Amino acid sequence: MALFDKYDRHAGLVGQMAGKLGVDMTEKFLDGKIGAQTLRGTVLHCMSCKNPGACEQWLNTKTDGTAEQTPEYCENKVLLEELRKN
Repeated sequence: MALFDKYDRHAGLVGQMAGKLGVDMTEKFLDGKIGAQTLRGTVLHCMSCKNPGACEQWLNTKTDGTAEQTPEYCENKVLLEELRKN
């Protein structure tokens, strides 16, 4: 998989995971709650995941659109759950 394709895949996963938690990453960025470096970092952390397929499967099980928390294996668990609170 080409680097930019991988980046795009994981950017999508981050966006979906955040969305399941009710977190709008663009809104958090525009409100100044996260910076560009943090936003890019979430994608880079996701790219380091050893099993993005498990994440895709988990996301597909959340058909009602919401989740209380991220899976334990999520590389961005701490950040996403913190953003959810704020």
